[in-house]
Amino acid sequence: MLILTISTVLFPYMAMNTSWQFVFISRVLTGCGNGLIVPAMNAMITKWIPNKEKSMAASIFTSGNQIAGIFGLPLAAAFCASEWKWPTVFYCGAIMGAIWLVIWRTTVKNSPQKSPYITEKELAYLERSIGDYKPKKKDFHTPWRHIFTSIPVFCCISSGLAVMMVTNGFYSAAPFIAQLIIKLSWSVMLDKLKGKCLSNTAAVKLSQGIATLMIVVSLILLGYLPDCQKPWIAVLLCCGVSGGFGIAINGFYVSMLSLAPAYTGILSSIHMIIGFIGMIATPQIVSYFRVYGILEEWRIIFFIIAGILSVTGIIFVLFGEAEVQPWARLDLMNGKNQHNLLNVKENDSPIIQVKDKANSILIH
Repeated sequence: MLILTISTVLFPYMAMNTSWQFVFISRVLTGCGNGLIVPAMNAMITKWIPNKEKSMAASIFTSGNQIAGIFGLPLAAAFCASEWKWPTVFYCGAIMGAIWLVIWRTTVKNSPQKSPYITEKELAYLERSIGDYKPKKKDFHTPWRHIFTSIPVFCCISSGLAVMMVTNGFYSAAPFIAQLIIKLSWSVMLDKLKGKCLSNTAAVKLSQGIATLMIVVSLILLGYLPDCQKPWIAVLLCCGVSGGFGIAINGFYVSMLSLAPAYTGILSSIHMIIGFIGMIATPQIVSYFRVYGILEEWRIIFFIIAGILSVTGIIFVLFGEAEVQPWARLDLMNGKNQHNLLNVKENDSPIIQVKDKANSILIH
């Protein structure tokens, strides 16, 4: 956040008084600072939030994106039209970043055990609900092989890639409002169901399945229904797409937070890298098919993205999980050596998991 704040406050000066190379470097630094925020935030969630409450927590943590879209765009437009012009947008962002840094530094702690504000009752509840996910060995090694061969991890990353590809073109105030309302409402209902009739895994599968269905149906209808005489139809369908994004937070995103608490920062970084690749690829796909900008060309684009979302959504519903994986538990046991990672049972192999899942589906 410090890097992000400094690069933001310096950007107007660089843009008006230096060369494009310095402006480019400033934007790169902004991206680097921004890229560190989500992994850090997700790592904090795993230490502070029990599994059954992660849906609501993830919705609240990510609601800043929608709030910024609802209020940030009109405010930025107002600043640009004022006598202070566009640099004010960056200065206000930097001021908010500085305020955030002070609050973060003085109040936030890495874990409940280090917080002076938590009560004994709250601490006991969190320790009982979350457990201790901090590796016991200082020389522990990250289980890269297990991370990159884990079926649930692959499901999270592929679903995140597909969602990020669609996110690129649906930003305006109405979809943001719809996304915020649907996301928070769904997470509240989901957390209540978790305590009664839904497991964590069932909850993320249900969320991702519904999210995929909402987005895919909305994209397909966008290719046929809207016209210049009825623009409200397009707005409504865009709200359907954004609402699907909101529900998906309770799917692949909560799954990512749950699979390996000790390595959530690493999983988040991998997810962000793959997601950004999807965001970069989307304009290339659009430019390839959109030559004249007619509806038929956009229809093809919507269908391609809907197809990608359908495949990743089905994969997640079949193989996604929201429980701590065996390879993520081994180095958390007291007195166990990290080399025990090599002793994962055969039944925990991703290949065996796929086989068992397929057999169970065929049987039922």
